[in-house]
Amino acid sequence: MNINDNEITFIICNRGGDKLFYCIDKINDLYPYSKFIVVNQDDDLPFMRGQLFNIGVKFSTTKYICLIDNDIFFNDYIDLISLYDKSNVGMLQPFDSLQQVTIKNNEIIYNEINKIIEGAKGGITFMTKENFIDCNGFSNLMVGWGFEDNEFYIRNKYKHGYIRTSNVCNHITHKRRVNTNQKNTALNKEYVHNRSIIKDTLDG
Repeated sequence: MNINDNEITFIICNRGGDKLFYCIDKINDLYPYSKFIVVNQDDDLPFMRGQLFNIGVKFSTTKYICLIDNDIFFNDYIDLISLYDKSNVGMLQPFDSLQQVTIKNNEIIYNEINKIIEGAKGGITFMTKENFIDCNGFSNLMVGWGFEDNEFYIRNKYKHGYIRTSNVCNHITHKRRVNTNQKNTALNKEYVHNRSIIKDTLDG
């Protein structure tokens, strides 16, 4: 634990996450000086994950922000601020593997460990609020869940750099809600492809 963690806000976007408060409690055990913002989508429209993060960042007041999914928590304490500052990049993902777990009677049951492939950019993202704003946040043109992390990664890679570090975090296994359709996914994928060619388009 580090008193400087009071400069971190954990921003969580949520829709129906039944383990949301479990994850918050686990993170708070390791980062008791930090702050939390939960942005909830309470409808049956496509899950607008990137836009929810954009809203959460607007309400954050700390230097550093940690964008984290509602089904992930840390295995051990990671000095996120020191790790980020030493990396000299704009965007840090402080893990390279996800320990798949299930929660039964409030106890953790450990399953397999999945190594993160290069194309996967989600889960946990740590950066300064200043850099998030400089990249103009997540795109507001992408509808539904899927590929918003890839597009956000491109923004940061071009402007400030990106790094993933070697740590293991826990991911609670659950059934995925159907919240987008193939048309939305295809359009998002096409948008990301175009963004990799046109580097100065930063809607958000």
